[in-house]
Amino acid sequence: MKKKKYLKVAIFILKLIAVYALYLVISVYIDKKPFSFTTLPWHSPSAAALLVGFTVSYLFSFFGKK
Repeated sequence: MKKKKYLKVAIFILKLIAVYALYLVISVYIDKKPFSFTTLPWHSPSAAALLVGFTVSYLFSFFGKK
């Protein structure tokens, strides 16, 4: 039982990392901002909208399952 729970948490964390990587790529290529790991959301509105949307979606899917 615990292994299955740890696997779900690990996959959830990997998805969040992938979404953050996508956020960085979009902030560089679409919003034309210089690359930085600490890009602020209000400096890259397109990337921030996607980051918030994906994060909320993942949180609902992760905590919404019974």
